Amino acid sequence: MSCLHTPRPVLFILGWLWTANALAAAYFPAVLTVGDDTGAALPTPTAAAPSAPAVRRVAAPPQTSRQLLEFLRQQRAQGALSTEVILIGCGAEDLSRRDAAAETALADYTANLPLLVREARALCREILWCNLPPGAAEGAVENYNRAAAEAMRREGVAVIDYHGFCRTLTPATDTPAQRARFLTEAIAQWWAATARSNGHVIREPLWPSPDRIPAFEDRGPEGINGRTRVGNVAVPEIVRFAPQTSASGTAVIFFPGGGYAYLGFPRNARELAERLAPAGIAVIGLKYRTGRPAEVPLLDAARAVRYVRHHAKAWGIDPRRLGIAGQSAGAHLALNLAVHFAAGDPAAADPVERESSRPDFVAPLTSWNFGRTESPFRFTAETPPFFVRHARDDSGFAIAEAVVAELRRAGVPVDARFLDKGGHGAFELSPENAGFGWPEEFVGWLEKMHLAPVRPASPPKR
Repeated sequence: MSCLHTPRPVLFILGWLWTANALAAAYFPAVLTVGDDTGAALPTPTAAAPSAPAVRRVAAPPQTSRQLLEFLRQQRAQGALSTEVILIGCGAEDLSRRDAAAETALADYTANLPLLVREARALCREILWCNLPPGAAEGAVENYNRAAAEAMRREGVAVIDYHGFCRTLTPATDTPAQRARFLTEAIAQWWAATARSNGHVIREPLWPSPDRIPAFEDRGPEGINGRTRVGNVAVPEIVRFAPQTSASGTAVIFFPGGGYAYLGFPRNARELAERLAPAGIAVIGLKYRTGRPAEVPLLDAARAVRYVRHHAKAWGIDPRRLGIAGQSAGAHLALNLAVHFAAGDPAAADPVERESSRPDFVAPLTSWNFGRTESPFRFTAETPPFFVRHARDDSGFAIAEAVVAELRRAGVPVDARFLDKGGHGAFELSPENAGFGWPEEFVGWLEKMHLAPVRPASPPKR
């Protein structure tokens, strides 16, 4: 059975799952739940929540990893699966065996994991594994999680660190709703940033193969950590969100934050794409390498600008209206590239490397410098124009002040606005944040700077 040219739905194989909170279908696929009762909390469409994921359940679901394996084999033989996600509560009975048989159960479980992965791939399903939370027999839980993590690493499958999240809970915060929020956001984060079956985005590696990536390190599959962020990124990519062409000719490459240790993707890039779409501005997310010195993500950022500029005509982008924006560590990356951009090499064999890495505008939101308050950035008259936003009550506010002063010293156009309150997340795109309206201000600034076409005024209301 070939998976080429075939719709590729997703398979979630999970050790344990609570989930709730409806998400739009574009960001959370339809779900078939099997296994134990872990899928019971998934929301189903109702008149009050019509956008909830479509959910159906299997009667008398399989209860052990061996039974789950047989279930998948039957589905493949019958051709019974459509384009749905499968949510599997896996290993519940295996784990419940705490007597002398537990060692045998663990051996069965470990042996069955790669077989489950292969069956899923034979069905052209993608896989996300969620490990088990802490339990009464914590030693047994850790053994199962260790076995699963090793099997998933060998098979190249992403893991959600549900166990790590649960260890941060207190008796006051450990509620089904809290666990549901974590897992729902973790799945949405994976769906936006890592899943290959998400037809609402286009992912493209910045280099054609790992052996062409400078300073490459194989770090195993990507995963979602206990803070619902993407980690372990080794192969940098750009992620093009709908609309995937620019109606205005202007495009923004967005660098998410995460202290260079992990990436917060949907809340940043995807939501910015939604906010800028009415102005015809395309947003492209950069999934840069994590857990590496800042010089490595800088290579990815420079390559991203060159890569998008190389494809500008095909994507409806004016190569002179291509800018960058970022939050927190992403703001640091944007500032770093604003200092260290370079002209392309016209003699390069790789046509992408012939392009300039200079962005046409830069938008750091909540600047950051590894917990330090001084700014290391120095600018010149060649520095592109800046749009700066920061909250005064954030610990890194002095960096933003210094950046603005340095830009003005160098004669660089800068639009700066500082909020009195809002903290480090002031400009994240959630309505409760004080700087929630910055994308509209950003569009107005781009128009004023002739970096985006001025939109026609709305007709007066009668």
